[in-house]
Order: sequence, then C-alpha cells, then structure tokens
Amino acid sequence: MKLLCEQKKLKGTLAFLTRGKRGNDILPMELKLEGDVLTLCCSDGILYASAKMQCVGKEDGIVTVDGVLLNTCVKSLPSGDVSIGGKKRLRVASGKGKRVRNVATLSKDYGVVRPVTGDEVEFDIQLKDLLAAIESVGYAIGDGADRPILQNLFFSTVLGAVGACDGLRSAFATLDNPPASAFTLPYFTVPTFKAMLKLGVDKITVRCTPPGWLEFDAGDFTICAATYAGVYPSESLERMATTIPAQPNSTVAYLPKSEWLPVLRLAKTYADAAAKQQVSQVLTITLDNGTISFDMEVTNVGDMKDTIAAEVIGDPVSVGVHPTLLLQAINNCPADNDDASLAISIWDPTRPFMLQCEGWMSLTAPMVGQAAALKQAEETAERIREQAEAARPPWNDDDGDF
Repeated sequence: MKLLCEQKKLKGTLAFLTRGKRGNDILPMELKLEGDVLTLCCSDGILYASAKMQCVGKEDGIVTVDGVLLNTCVKSLPSGDVSIGGKKRLRVASGKGKRVRNVATLSKDYGVVRPVTGDEVEFDIQLKDLLAAIESVGYAIGDGADRPILQNLFFSTVLGAVGACDGLRSAFATLDNPPASAFTLPYFTVPTFKAMLKLGVDKITVRCTPPGWLEFDAGDFTICAATYAGVYPSESLERMATTIPAQPNSTVAYLPKSEWLPVLRLAKTYADAAAKQQVSQVLTITLDNGTISFDMEVTNVGDMKDTIAAEVIGDPVSVGVHPTLLLQAINNCPADNDDASLAISIWDPTRPFMLQCEGWMSLTAPMVGQAAALKQAEETAERIREQAEAARPPWNDDDGDF
C-alpha cells in the first residue's frame, strides 16, 4: 500500500477514530486503499468506527496497525503532505521524507470486524441538535464503576426525549425527531460525536435492533456502539418522568435563571467550606407568599440568607438540597436566555423536586433535614385539620342521618 494525503485531514480523521485513546492498549485499525479512497476502521470491542477520505493513491493494499500509535506519529509530523506505505512495516513520513516514523503491522489475530446492526429503530437526526440535547442532560450521568448502566443515555419513546440518571438526579431533554423504539447509548460515544461535528457532519441516520449494536451512519463516517439490555433504569425513569409532573398539591415558583445562579454559586462556596469540616451542606429553599428564600448555616464558617421575589403558586413548602447538585442542573438548563423563567415544583421535603423549562426537565433528590421534615409534617397536618373543619356541615346532625 502506498499513498499521499494531507496531514491535517488525516489527523482529524484519526482523532475521530481513536477518540482520545492513549497508548496503554492496542487499538487495531485497518487501512484499506482502493484507488484514491482510503478507508480506515477500528474497534475496541465496545465501539466500532470507520471513515473514508480522499487521497492520492499509488498502490492499493490493506494493512492493520495500532491506531493509537499511528495517530501519535501523524500528529508529530509538520503540516503538509504525508506519505504512507509499506506491508510488514508501515512507513509514515513528511512529504519530503525528512521526518520518518515506522509502525509495525499487526497479525491477522487483530482483524477488525464490523458489527451487525438491525433496522428496528431507524431515524434521522441533526447531529448538532442531538449533541445539544445530550449536553443538557449529561451532568446527570453516573460515574460509579459499580453501576455501569447509569453511565448511559436513555432514549425514550414515551417522552420523546433523551434522559440520564445517576441515582441522585435525572434529567430529560425532548427531541424534535424522537425514536420509534427505546434504547440506551453509552456516554463514552459523545466525544466521537463531537469529533464528527468538527469534521463537518450535519445529519446522521440511527439504526439498531435493541438490544444489540447501535449504528450512527453519516456516509463517510460511521460508528457502532454496543447497547445495553434490560428495563432498568430506562422504564423506571419513564414512569418517574411521566407521573411526577402530574402529581397534585405541588407548590410551583417561577424565577429567571439569571437570579438563581448568583445565589447558588455563593451557596456552593459555603458547601465547599462545609465539606472540608465534614458538617452539614444542606441549603434550605422555601417557597412562601411570593418569595423564594435560601437559608444555609455552616458550623464555624457562617451562614447565608437570601430572599428573592418570585411568582409562587400553592401552599408554603421547604426542601433541603445540596447546592452543587442544584447549580449543575440550572447551569445546564437550555433556556433561550438567562432571563427566561425556570419553574421549580416541590411536593414535600422527602420527595424529588422538579425543575422545568421548555423542552427540558430535571428531578433532584432532596437532602432531608429532620427539622424541615417535622415542620412540613406539622404544616400538612394543620392544613388537613383546617380543611376538615371547613367541610363540617353547618348544622347539627343529632339523629345521625348524615
């Protein structure tokens, strides 16, 4: 095999294929030259990627090398033309041959096989829109190695959305073109999507037969990722996301994103100080009488109190939350601008509370303080007594007819 191509173009293609991998493990990559078209493909067992690029072909052929090492060699060359050739050893050199690298070819044991994908799920989507939706929920991706299922994105047919959950919070972003069948997508594919966007990809076709391999086809660029089987947590997330917003007796407040952020950034500073002393990091949020109040006390550090006027609908209610979790959610809220209203809905201190804006929803588990829970229980009991008193008939029922 022998060819000539641009270093910049080859470097971008290799960056897409290797997705930031380093030289600890071998990444088998097959290079196939036919005429003036170079096809590169690689697989590490959980992700397959392929790309086609134009070059000046001189001698057709196929070789398999370590893709990570090849990527490192190409990046180290100066910009300009790059010549590639060889059979047992792949020679990679600058256009004039003054800077040369040699990469040993791999045996047939390292063959690259393209996974078989079905077409039970097949739909087109704009890559930019898909990445925007993923970015708005990515903060809720799990990072614990003991629960890999939570390191996935869940594409829901019920919600027409992509969701993420790490056990403490979940987030959902609606899709303009939702899939016809639910499936999961490993979050490690996201850097590859970003590389595809940099390479000029606009639209991709998604195909799979869950469970199995999921294919993203963009013509010259293709990736296949292994999907997960099972109903947890995708189905439980769908039930939670569809039933919680319909629950009655919630208290709702509306406040612009720009007014949330300064208060939460300050609260996070207090929380960081509290973490160093291993003391409570609870921020208490109270919705009451046209205001949202923020209250945080940190032993040996100080306290913060802030009250902001807001539109509040419903009975007074308080909830405890870790400010870092809430700040991450609001930072990722895809509101059109910082002055757009963000709705917070609270049911009671022991249940997840909800944040919402158009096309996006987040549910966060509360940090239940004993005092807040007791206060809420007393207020709820008092409201029930008042409602029972108001419903009592205005007459005496001495004979027991009613």
